Amino acid sequence: MNKKKKIYYVYFRKGRRNGGKFFLWKKDLIIEEEPKCGFNGISVIVNNAEDGSLSDRKLKKIETLLKDFDTSETVVVADSEIAKKLDISDVLFMAIKNEFIKNCDFIFSKIKESVKNYDTAVIVLGSSKWNVKDIYSILTSVKNHYEKIEIVTEYQIPRITNLVELAYDEWGLVLRVYSIRNYHGVKRALAVLLLDKWRRFWERKVIFDAAYLITDENMFVNAGDIIGDKKRRIFSGLKYKSDIEIDDMICTHMTWQKPVLCEKFHVSVIDICEL
Repeated sequence: MNKKKKIYYVYFRKGRRNGGKFFLWKKDLIIEEEPKCGFNGISVIVNNAEDGSLSDRKLKKIETLLKDFDTSETVVVADSEIAKKLDISDVLFMAIKNEFIKNCDFIFSKIKESVKNYDTAVIVLGSSKWNVKDIYSILTSVKNHYEKIEIVTEYQIPRITNLVELAYDEWGLVLRVYSIRNYHGVKRALAVLLLDKWRRFWERKVIFDAAYLITDENMFVNAGDIIGDKKRRIFSGLKYKSDIEIDDMICTHMTWQKPVLCEKFHVSVIDICEL
């Protein structure tokens, strides 16, 4: 019996081929192998998915082809559009969220090195996917780098008053919380932008020198979408190093889905990404 070839990721996306060995090539579905110096993967390129979802026939075809491989250590990733069709958006978002919370102190120290300015920060909650426990975890790092911190919310956050009291009791931090309507918009050195999606509205409402941005759909904003003061710097995502070549995006999801692979390939964070 032939030993199955191990693959470490399956990447569902829309777009063009990468030039790998293809197993299936039709107008609306291309499946190709992407050999990457010991970190082999499969790219599933989907176009024209009917009725906003992948048909059972297509999914069955993909499943059948993948049976030819060893998927015991496979990470599944997708672009935002295909993730919705596969109903895995929440799983992919959790990887982004985990990456940020786990590396908060590193991220803020890197931003502080890059943008040396006054010690004020604002955390903007423009997404319902974050709770008071998450904010507390973020605050434990923000307070190490910035003295004056505000929270601006677009959604109701249960127990936010308790967090204000806890911040004062534990750290002596006077934490001010505003609704987005009542926020004064004074310029801050750092803005932590936790948003459902990027909107130009945030350019006008939250003024900052540097920001770290996360959106619900795991989509990075292009630099061309950012208008206004060009001195603003926006960071989103992390850079990784490993024993072999692995895309940063796959490393992000590996740390959440298959952390044992991080040890196997000695994956570690080395920097933050700037838009």
